Amino acid sequence: MKRFICFLLTLILILSLATACVPSENEPKDTDTETETQTETETDTETETETETETETETEPEPEPEADPIPVVVGQQACPMIVFSPNATVEELAAIKHLGQSVKNLTGVDLITIPDTEPAGAAMYEIIVGNTTRPESTTVKEQLAETGGYAYTWVDGSLVIHGALPGAMKYAMDQVIRSIREYGFEQGVSMVSGDFDTVGYDSYMTEELLSFDGIKPASFSDTADYAYAVAFQKVTKQNFVNYVAYLSSAGFETVDAREIKGTDEIHYNMLTDGVRAITVLYTAYNDTATVVIEPTENNGYLAFLEAEYDKKTEKVCDPIMIQVGLHPDNPSRKNGMGYIFRLKNGKFVVFDGGWNEDKLFADGQNGRVMYETMKAYAVDPNNIEIAAWLITHEHTDHIGALEWFVNNRLPSETVTLENIILNFPSYESLMWFESSDLPNKVETYRKMTEKAAATGTNICKAHVGQNYQIGDFQLEILFSYDLLYPEYLSNFNNSSVCSRVTAEGQTYIFVGDSSNAANAVMNRLYGKELVCDFFQVPHHGYGPNDANFLKQVKPKWLLWPVAQQDYAGENTAHLKHFFAEGTTVQSIYVSANKNYVFALPFNGTNVIELPMTQIPK
Repeated sequence: MKRFICFLLTLILILSLATACVPSENEPKDTDTETETQTETETDTETETETETETETETEPEPEPEADPIPVVVGQQACPMIVFSPNATVEELAAIKHLGQSVKNLTGVDLITIPDTEPAGAAMYEIIVGNTTRPESTTVKEQLAETGGYAYTWVDGSLVIHGALPGAMKYAMDQVIRSIREYGFEQGVSMVSGDFDTVGYDSYMTEELLSFDGIKPASFSDTADYAYAVAFQKVTKQNFVNYVAYLSSAGFETVDAREIKGTDEIHYNMLTDGVRAITVLYTAYNDTATVVIEPTENNGYLAFLEAEYDKKTEKVCDPIMIQVGLHPDNPSRKNGMGYIFRLKNGKFVVFDGGWNEDKLFADGQNGRVMYETMKAYAVDPNNIEIAAWLITHEHTDHIGALEWFVNNRLPSETVTLENIILNFPSYESLMWFESSDLPNKVETYRKMTEKAAATGTNICKAHVGQNYQIGDFQLEILFSYDLLYPEYLSNFNNSSVCSRVTAEGQTYIFVGDSSNAANAVMNRLYGKELVCDFFQVPHHGYGPNDANFLKQVKPKWLLWPVAQQDYAGENTAHLKHFFAEGTTVQSIYVSANKNYVFALPFNGTNVIELPMTQIPK
């Protein structure tokens, strides 16, 4: 690293800029320590009452100082060159594009990219991506042959980024980009950490966990929030049984397990050793096992299970479900969706909620109407208890109301938000959206959930197989983006968490804005098990949707979260034809600017329609 420090000092002397860009925590620390010594009293005669003086000496070693960060861009000058192979894989090329776009968005400067057939240029250093002919790349490749996984490490003055498995390259590159984002771009200087030295896996992901009954991983993906999805292919049900048995013998305890039978079989187990939580999902239709590894301290589902919500079944009110009208019929604001269940124990379960603001209404129309609606139907309006709030995905017209709610109603003596269920995509999954504001918005929403957690809300990362039992209300996770990794999230709607609710003997399927890819997976997973009483029309009826999936649901009643003017338009014509009344569909409920209040169980007639002519104050 000394050569980099010299480069950095040279830049500082020339530009007088770089010192302002280094975060304060990276400044040299005062390592002088004062050793207190009490002088022993010398006496000619030793006695039993002799006072012993103590010498206090610092015995713990001083932590190694952090390596100085390395410049990425100074002024309008890029410091490194990106080196790649002309035979680079699609994943390597995508990672390079991701890095270049991220730096361009942050600094306005394009990084120079050269093939490994060219000699090193005048750049301060090289960022070597993937399997190149550079000797530094060869060194790291040999190390990964032993450990597998990924690498982001400095070798002989070059930053080497490499992945031995599909998905691992994306993860390694993401760590570098995250470091650049953390340092920011101040006074003309952008930095990246000088401390990268990772070759292998994170410490809590051992090689034993990354072998599925002797089968090596097919892909590795960072799924955000310290969770990692590892996919194994060409596995059998017996492999699944053997793997769970192995985990049990290694000290893991099964805390949740079930079998789901649809067109094919799905086997689910969740285990923990107190430090790590392992979610194992075997899907027979494609002979694949997906293993999600995460620290227990980040696993809110464990905390939910420990709370034993299923034992809270006392009836204090009649259960209802509300399709909340979130759309003034005006072209300036469309879409959004919000659903509220009031359980017979008096608690609420909420799905999405709509926008966090509306130009037609001050003070966050959608978030406030969700709050006022719950307040109006609460057993005690001064004690609103929300057992769970599920967010399908992080588009503003779905998560915005929760953002408003957290910022304006928490903490509160009259409102309790016990659990938030969602699945934030990782930074790498958002690479195709770098040119938009979506990555920044997702980060804002992540901070919003951290704020909620600080007030006592439990944050649950949704994984397929989870079963949230709240009294006799059941919420099952049918799909999360884990099942599509390591594919890139080219359509953000496919990050939607899809779920099935069972309430008062009737079933509801909520799919957010899920599109073709997610729909197709659910169809293959569950088949005829998708038949339901209520079905929330995906993506407000705009499509695209998988026709085979839609054929399976066969609902009696459609919940259509869309403005009336859009329901009447051409964009929804294909789904109106598909779900024409008189097939299996008995009624269609378009949210528009109305509230529909369904008594549960619903018999087809016990619903109240309330025009939303004004927002409650």
